[in-house]
Amino acid sequence: MSRVKLVATEDAPRLIQRMFGQMEKAFGAVPNSSRALAQVPALVGSVAGLGKIESHEGDLPRDLKFLAKLRVAHRNQCEFCIDIGHARAPEAGLTPEQLEAISHEDVLSCMDWTPKERLILLYTDALTDSMTVSDELFSEMREVFSEPQIIELTAQVAAETFYNMFNRALGIEAQGFGAMMPATGVGE
Repeated sequence: MSRVKLVATEDAPRLIQRMFGQMEKAFGAVPNSSRALAQVPALVGSVAGLGKIESHEGDLPRDLKFLAKLRVAHRNQCEFCIDIGHARAPEAGLTPEQLEAISHEDVLSCMDWTPKERLILLYTDALTDSMTVSDELFSEMREVFSEPQIIELTAQVAAETFYNMFNRALGIEAQGFGAMMPATGVGE
């Protein structure tokens, strides 16, 4: 149960009501994290901007960014982010097998990851665990990924960490997005 008030659509400022309408169309419901954030309307745009990191069509393929995003949510045990992430994973190109494996502590032994996926998971776990990466791991990353790709990945991990911290601290729980979103066979 949320520790803070969740703003009803009709009680939100007009601009946020429109945003809520777009969220409902996209997700099947307004995320409770957005309803909590609506108590401070001046922050809504800034936090929404973090979402552009994921949707940004940059150099790093979306499936790799999404793999990192979901791994962070699992590492940080953010049930809300895991819920909505699993519901959206198929559109981002993640397979049911990847979704199953990503929740395991020893994720690298759960399936045969590609070399790029393996590096993404190593880098993501290092950042999530200690907020840094070794010089050796960074060197490995540079052999496979460009600097813009590494920057995109780091920004994705940082943004997801923000969402996880926000939701966990405020008691924002899973909403069952897998059941609300179009049938995918995953996360339901």
